[in-house]
Amino acid sequence: MKIKSFTLCTVWLLVLCLPAQATDTLAILFTHDLHSYFTGSREVDNNHHVQRSGGYARLYTAIEQVRRQHPGATLLVDGGDVAMGAFFHTLFTTHFAELQLMDKMGYDAVTIGNHDFDFGVDALQTALQVYFSDASHTCAVVTSNIGGLAGTGEYIVLSRAGYRIGIFGLLGTEARSQSLIDKELPYENYITAAARMVKQLRDTEKVDVVVCLSHSGTRDNVKRSEDIQLARHVPGIDVIISGHSHTLLKEPLVEGHTVIGSAGAYGEYLGCIKLTVTDGKPQVASYKVIKIDSTLAENSTIKSAIESYKGLVESHYLKAESTGFDEPLAEVMNNVLASSNSIALEHLIADAFMDAAQKAENKRPDIAVVPSGTIREHLYEGIVTAEEVFNILPLGVGEDKKPAFPLLKVYFYGRELRDLCEVDASLSGSVPDVQLFFSGLRYTYYPGSLFCNKVKRVEVQDSAGAYITPDNNMLYSVIAGLYSAKMMGIVKEKTFGILSLSPKNAAGQPITDWSEAIIHDRAGHEVKEWVALKNYLQLGKKEGCEIPLFDYKVRVEERKIKQAGFSLVEEFKYMNTFALCCYITILLLLVTLLLFLYKIIRKSARYIRSWN
Repeated sequence: MKIKSFTLCTVWLLVLCLPAQATDTLAILFTHDLHSYFTGSREVDNNHHVQRSGGYARLYTAIEQVRRQHPGATLLVDGGDVAMGAFFHTLFTTHFAELQLMDKMGYDAVTIGNHDFDFGVDALQTALQVYFSDASHTCAVVTSNIGGLAGTGEYIVLSRAGYRIGIFGLLGTEARSQSLIDKELPYENYITAAARMVKQLRDTEKVDVVVCLSHSGTRDNVKRSEDIQLARHVPGIDVIISGHSHTLLKEPLVEGHTVIGSAGAYGEYLGCIKLTVTDGKPQVASYKVIKIDSTLAENSTIKSAIESYKGLVESHYLKAESTGFDEPLAEVMNNVLASSNSIALEHLIADAFMDAAQKAENKRPDIAVVPSGTIREHLYEGIVTAEEVFNILPLGVGEDKKPAFPLLKVYFYGRELRDLCEVDASLSGSVPDVQLFFSGLRYTYYPGSLFCNKVKRVEVQDSAGAYITPDNNMLYSVIAGLYSAKMMGIVKEKTFGILSLSPKNAAGQPITDWSEAIIHDRAGHEVKEWVALKNYLQLGKKEGCEIPLFDYKVRVEERKIKQAGFSLVEEFKYMNTFALCCYITILLLLVTLLLFLYKIIRKSARYIRSWN
């Protein structure tokens, strides 16, 4: 009996001396690229019906459902671009509403994306200081390869489900190139930083699981897929939450030991990776992305918080526009989709820019241009609110330091307009964001023609609406957003001089100060892109009609005339310098080849005769 008691006591002592073991499956919940979409967005389902998806109140309901399934064993993280995309980002420097609300939802850690820098480094520093000034905050901001941001750290270590979890954050190379990070702000290559973080977390912090919040993205082209390259070069990462590219992975990517998850954008999905640790090695138990739609109830606490932020947006930003957050602006009669091959939203926006510039300056401009890369949403059939219009053109900040890009008026010589169209005809196939749409201009092109020589004819509208050939030596006014105008100025650099565009002022001098080109209304305010669209949609207001009806049916083909096949006559008739050099090179190569063949034939003939 004493021996039995002694044996039991020994067993219990051995059990107590064993290291603590994990008690549950670890559920990693994740989002990225939320872009301030507190209220969600509209989308077209498989039956062509418009419905709402996303929304933080519904997102929180889904989060809480998983938390109830795994109490004390969940982690909630975000892969960057928490801001910039909806009215709520107008509170960025005063409230940082995005991070405040995510804190309320129980996020454990987030990283910084390229669009979080859109107001500039100083604005981000201010926003972070506002957030961290509240001592009750619980969400960490991890930026492992960006230094000098207030309140942020390289990593954090948390304990969940009996595991020690190390979390760090990265900004990828492409995202870095697309951000407004000050050159003096320290930046480290994302792969180098990741290797350093893994060593720190594994060797010093002795973590069981390493999670990387990577704002780098995945692509179909593996060589350009930065997060796949990250997993291959730094195999010590267990989980990569992949933001930036807005990729929706319904099945995870697996590179060696590393699992890569991605949940789209705008809070339309919640990602969930469940892990267990066996013999010190994390194993994926399951992976899924949860659709956030009307089947989920809205959490009343989060919904109430969103309503309070709406009130702040109205008092801080919309009061100047005499517009309410949810104010119906117009009833749109048909879907107008971005980058469409039929009714294109960018053409509608270009028309809106023309109208806004004409009203502001009491003079019709010649042309307006809109790139697809600046358009963030579609325009859907039905009642359209101020919020939904803003979401189409939400990006940037003006010289007035107020959110949204302003319109600019720049000038190009008639001979440069062909190169402007060539950007669309030749480059947009490989870089979709530079697809251009016009008002006041149309062009004819041959897809089968030589690269950068596809555009054959360019025509501009005169005051009567007729299309005429532009005068090569005449200046034409072009309306564009601030970002778009600046991008046109670097076309020559990006195409190695093949295409040449130089934005000028009315005197024909290259623009050195962009603020001088900004269009102001009669009250002296900058004309914002989204306001131009808002006012254009309301043109259809009729007497006795509370909400204007808006019907838009202009088609792409009317402004971009595609010619089938290949015309040698047209090719040489409209040949530019680049094409001329290419054809001369081809001709010289053919002549060289023919001479080479001629010599071989002559030598062969001599050799045959010598044998005879």
